[in-house]
Amino acid sequence: MKSAAIIAEYNPFHNGHKFLISETRKLGYDCIVSVLGGNFTQRGDISVFSKEVKCRAALSGGADLVIELPVPYVLAPAERFAYGGINIIGASHCIDAVSFGSECGDIELLKAAADAAYDINVDCETAAFLSSGISYPAAKSKAIEKVFGKEVADVLISPNNLLAAEYLHQLNAYPNIVPITVKRTIDHDSDKSDSSFASASYIRKLILSKENYSKYVPKEVQDIYSEAILNKTAPCDVSKLEAAILSKLRFMEVDDFARLPDVSEGFENRLYACSRKAGSLEEFYSLSKTKRYTMSRIKRITMNAFLGISPELQKRFPPYIRILGFNAAGEALVRKMKNLSSLPVSSSLKKLCGFSEECRIFAETEERCGNQFYLSMDSPYFCGSEFKYKIQKYKEETI
Repeated sequence: MKSAAIIAEYNPFHNGHKFLISETRKLGYDCIVSVLGGNFTQRGDISVFSKEVKCRAALSGGADLVIELPVPYVLAPAERFAYGGINIIGASHCIDAVSFGSECGDIELLKAAADAAYDINVDCETAAFLSSGISYPAAKSKAIEKVFGKEVADVLISPNNLLAAEYLHQLNAYPNIVPITVKRTIDHDSDKSDSSFASASYIRKLILSKENYSKYVPKEVQDIYSEAILNKTAPCDVSKLEAAILSKLRFMEVDDFARLPDVSEGFENRLYACSRKAGSLEEFYSLSKTKRYTMSRIKRITMNAFLGISPELQKRFPPYIRILGFNAAGEALVRKMKNLSSLPVSSSLKKLCGFSEECRIFAETEERCGNQFYLSMDSPYFCGSEFKYKIQKYKEETI
């Protein structure tokens, strides 16, 4: 059995995700593993559906096994997001490939961009461009263009290309894992759609505004989402957490902001001042925004502040592999993984806590963050629900 992993947020799972799984399967990979960002997103927001619902959607949409990407890596820049996901895959010692969508669709060009992003000459030029006051992504892009040319630099402008390049960089540590890319047809944040494909951001807007999104989502997945909405556990809305987030920010001192991930160069002073003025999250984001700090970065900083996630946690090697769900093929791979993996493998956070101090810290962080996330539901789960999570088992229908 050959297996391929896809690192994803599935916020929400849509036809494009099903297409990526299908295209990967066509290449001879008969077991698809989703390494899934759970209740939070890399943009510093909460997920519109819980990890439990997202896991069921992934399994019904074509995945065979769903593994959790721990929340510290989810709420991190592309390099830390990729670091967490790829090292979980590599530590399993039983996954043969990593598949990802990209705007580029050219694996060799993506490899060139990945090498360029970590070139020492690019680092020097990036520092020079940063001194002009532009954002880090813009400075990096200009530096790469200066050293490697426009074609390579343009690759890293698109968000999925950027993530793809980070995956490829991390895969240097695992030369036996094959990288695969499938070209995307819809831009990451596009408000446009065609007959059956649309971006996740566009579909989220439809879901949150209670408009019809059915043609962009597989029927079996839509049924899962409809059930969650009927049960009032979705859609999850960050506005329900707004007062709590603002309250946490107002309790913080300048030094507290300085210790957050992605805060540097005195930005903690601006964050502190803005936290004392803002009466809403949008106002806090708007007041905090500068040319150097992108909106996604500010939102991640804010969510990390709310959840108490430190930069040290994001830099640690993943301590375990948590299983969220599987079908028969995925269950067979889990049995193999338990024998080969260099990390503990389990679906139980409580059990994982007992393997090491690192495991305990990550598991308790996941549980603490889950307790806050579940308040974003119309019908919230109780505290400790992460420790009572039931593994999702999917059975394919037979005719």
